[in-house]
Amino acid sequence: MSETDRSLTLPARTCHAVYRAPVYDSAAGCWLVFDAVLLDAAPEPRPSGETFTRRVRAQMVALIGDGSCTIEEVAAALAMSVRTVQRRLESEGTTFGALFDETRRTAALEYLRNPQIAIKEATYRVGFSEPSTFYRAFRRWTGATPADYRRSLAV
Repeated sequence: MSETDRSLTLPARTCHAVYRAPVYDSAAGCWLVFDAVLLDAAPEPRPSGETFTRRVRAQMVALIGDGSCTIEEVAAALAMSVRTVQRRLESEGTTFGALFDETRRTAALEYLRNPQIAIKEATYRVGFSEPSTFYRAFRRWTGATPADYRRSLAV
């Protein structure tokens, strides 16, 4: 812990951890100091049709590509609590698990359409650690094995 962190009161320390900005605490008040560039930046407008589910799916796609995708990681990327993510998804009629499964399925189908990507490579790219679990999931999704699906595309 730095000297600055030790000198902060508990609420100020919490603000420092949450906002990742310098916090100055004195008897007269507590101040957060942000870089002027951040304050001048206009927030990115959200497309009118963007739902929370789409935002979560976009985070999932990015995280799956890195080899890991948990609800905790998605919530952190969205600057929300896990419970808030769960509630918002439920309000849109889905769950994290169902959305994750759908996102993996879509990514797997996309990878298998590309003959340059080996099936084993697609397995790892969609976040499975074992080909056998990928094969079972793929059969559940499509009714076919990954190899059968790929052969059907060549016809």
